[in-house]
Amino acid sequence: SSAAYCLMHVKVNLHLKRHQSSIEWGVKMLYALVNYAESYEVEQRFLLVWKELLGVCDEKKELHSLATPLLNGLELRYSKTCPSPSVRNSVKSIISDYRLLFAKSCVLTGQYREAAMAFLAADPPAALDAINAAKAAGDWQWALSIAGRFENTKTLNSDSSLDLNSISQLRVAQEIVGEFREQLEQGESAANTLILSSSPSLNSSDRASERALEAAQLSVDYCGDSEGAIDLLLMARCWGKAHQLASRMHRSDLIDEIMAAVRQVAK
Repeated sequence: SSAAYCLMHVKVNLHLKRHQSSIEWGVKMLYALVNYAESYEVEQRFLLVWKELLGVCDEKKELHSLATPLLNGLELRYSKTCPSPSVRNSVKSIISDYRLLFAKSCVLTGQYREAAMAFLAADPPAALDAINAAKAAGDWQWALSIAGRFENTKTLNSDSSLDLNSISQLRVAQEIVGEFREQLEQGESAANTLILSSSPSLNSSDRASERALEAAQLSVDYCGDSEGAIDLLLMARCWGKAHQLASRMHRSDLIDEIMAAVRQVAK
């Protein structure tokens, strides 16, 4: 089928509010462009109608389960077969816009892992948004891994604005440690909310200890802040972990601080 024929079906189905059919015909239209590399004028009409289809997906979020696999399959094909750079770039732009839309939808529904993967799959990747989604998912190591992958590069935010600050693992680690410290300062309930999202397979006490130790390790490994690491563990009342860390660093002064804190709590 030609792209013009598919375009007609898209418009009819949009008018009749048959949203699933409009998405299916929209993807068929992309396939037609990829296969036959039709004229620039047809391509522009196609781009305009896809803006409308993206709006439908944004409004009817249940359509993502249909559109996502169809567009993923299209991407695998157009990258190998499309002879026209203009058509190829246009299709790539449509798929990237859709992935950003899908990622934002996942953030709103708390599907942070899916959001991070969609942000990374955009072209160019929305790395900062992916890092934030990974942190929201409670996966600090993944957030740091993404930061390392895109360190010292300029990336686009999901709103397509250029981020002029380069990404760094140090900055991400500082943010993670700072946010965890704020959670501890807000009290047990706030900290538990953060801890529960990260290690659901452990009991509450083990989760708290594991999460505090992970934050302390980030403070040492990435931020070079051993005092801050000990302070985090003391705030989380992980006395034994704090003592172990201070002993490994051969810091007798920190050990004295830990013992003083323990005595104060005991009183």
